[in-house]
Amino acid sequence: MSEDKKYNGWTNYATWRINLEVFDDHYSLAEQYESVESVYDLSKSLEQYMEEIIESELAIKAKNSLVYDYAMAFISQVNFYEIATHIYEQIQENKKEEIEETIEETIEETIEEKE
Repeated sequence: MSEDKKYNGWTNYATWRINLEVFDDHYSLAEQYESVESVYDLSKSLEQYMEEIIESELAIKAKNSLVYDYAMAFISQVNFYEIATHIYEQIQENKKEEIEETIEETIEETIEEKE
């Protein structure tokens, strides 16, 4: 997709909007999806989660309605792989920070023991 078609740095409006409204809390998502091993798997999990939200919000009786069709059409435009990449990077950053904190704590404890 060309640069002029992007929306606020995201693939398109739908991707930007869903990320903003649903997945913007990267810290809690990073904890929730910490065990996911690939960006692809994470993107599929996010897509499934979004579909579950739509189905639960619209209830079963509205599943064959025009509103449901519009919601699903909007969701079909979302680049979940892009959102997953963004979240996956946050997960990796969190892991890196945890390792660095553990190393710092170990060094501090070692220094204190020697004193």
